Amino acid sequence: MLPQGRLPVIDQGQDYIAGYCNDESRVIRDELPLVIFGDHTRCVKYVDFTVLKEKFIPAPPLTTQCEIAAVLGQVQKAIEEQERLLALTEELKRTLLYRLFAQGLRSELQKQTEIGPVPESWDVVPLGSIAKVGNGSTPKRDNQAYWQDGHIPWLNSARIHDRFIRESDQFVTDLAVKECHLPRVKANSLLIAITGQGKTLGNSALVEFETCINQHLAYAQFTSPKVLPAFVLWYMQTRYEHLRSISRAGGSTKGALTCGYLKTYPIPVPSLNEQKDIVAVFSALEAREKYRLSGSTMADIL
Repeated sequence: MLPQGRLPVIDQGQDYIAGYCNDESRVIRDELPLVIFGDHTRCVKYVDFTVLKEKFIPAPPLTTQCEIAAVLGQVQKAIEEQERLLALTEELKRTLLYRLFAQGLRSELQKQTEIGPVPESWDVVPLGSIAKVGNGSTPKRDNQAYWQDGHIPWLNSARIHDRFIRESDQFVTDLAVKECHLPRVKANSLLIAITGQGKTLGNSALVEFETCINQHLAYAQFTSPKVLPAFVLWYMQTRYEHLRSISRAGGSTKGALTCGYLKTYPIPVPSLNEQKDIVAVFSALEAREKYRLSGSTMADIL
């Protein structure tokens, strides 16, 4: 491909014209205009001038094209309806999150606290008073003794979006744990992304197995019998924007959160029974969401 030439090259990239060529044998000579679809991207381009061909697009009979288009139209409508229902479920979840952590489930009077109004019987305590807080590290990738045949789970911040982390796809060795001083984070610990690009920073998840983590994650390993890990997780879901604003506003290292700051982070603590009831509400919503994601088959759509 040339930066200049007689014939433009149209590919599936974002740029309308990818480059140029002078090879006449590769020109598409079909009737114009053409619509070009990307194989691996969602780019669609309308072309009304002579272009270099990248590959031919199969053209079935017009009746077959219409039948395919009709089926794809049904699939698209079903996908859009599914997305609409999931968006409604997510909005309901957000509304309930803020309401339940402000009002509780027992119709109590409220009191003002550093995190806003909460029911009168609730305590508000620093995260560091109910959990051990720390972070991890990444063993050197070029040291095979740290990674080859590893059996100890190790997580990076990409897994924080799972909300409930049930498995790992990376493992380190005992030598890595020993020489790199990796903490062994116990099951049912809270993980918080303390750095990250895009939407990562400020997210939290609960890990369901013992694991090591990298330096971009902090952990809260619960030490108090007064809190349910899942209750704290759901509360932290309401603090995503606040944590991100703190990282930008200089409340901690620029563009990041620190373990020192997280130790002081205020957490509401109702009775264990009320925590269980609140967790049950969100567990039911999670189950409903998963059912909608897995319940529709292609036969249902068509």
